Amino acid sequence: VAGLMAWHALALRVLHVSWDELAPRPAPGPAPSTAVVLVHGLGSNDAQWMLGRILLAPRFRLSTLSYHRDSGINVMPQESDTLDLYVARLRTHLEHLAADGVDKVVLVGHSLGGIVSLSCALSSPGKPALLPQVAGVIPLSSPLLGSRLLRVLAASSPLLVRILTGISPAAPLLRDLRPASPRLQSLAAAAASTSIATASLSSSIDTVVTADSAQYPVRPAASIATLELPHVHHYAMVASSRLWGFVAT
Repeated sequence: VAGLMAWHALALRVLHVSWDELAPRPAPGPAPSTAVVLVHGLGSNDAQWMLGRILLAPRFRLSTLSYHRDSGINVMPQESDTLDLYVARLRTHLEHLAADGVDKVVLVGHSLGGIVSLSCALSSPGKPALLPQVAGVIPLSSPLLGSRLLRVLAASSPLLVRILTGISPAAPLLRDLRPASPRLQSLAAAAASTSIATASLSSSIDTVVTADSAQYPVRPAASIATLELPHVHHYAMVASSRLWGFVAT
């Protein structure tokens, strides 16, 4: 597992560094005032979105952020990382977009990024000063009801879960991702009454976030769609052409 994580981190670093040369150039002319903001998951960086950026760039104004300023080097959580910190960094990113002429955004977040996106949108209702309006949120296999992996580990390896949620660098984040955590319960209650357009995507073979736990506990009034992608694993979801066709619509 450690070896796979090391290769994963190395690939993300290479893609992050080389993205400026590989990225498609935006169409000439004035930039659209609506942007699609891509928010990555835990242990990743903005290079995660390479395929989506290639497929969507001809049609949409795209923007990505990485939670860490040195994310080309470090993609793993740091001891000071919290969900509130990630939400604050997304808000700062949105402020920069607003200053650049963006007045409306759609937030697309994978895994933890969906929780970050939804938290940011629900903590900024309407169109606050200095922020663009959040017109929609699309969580992609996000643990809206908590991580299945943590639930399984709690039954089979309770000591490991205590270490992960107690003293590991990712502990504050993982505590919020436990099933029925106060943070997720509060988020679910707010999502149930939001007027922001929402959608959710999940996979039937996801071993990190089950299909049922990736759906809203109570379908939001403004929910526009849900989609289950068969035979697509958690980390492979962002490489699914069907997913990007769904997002584009």
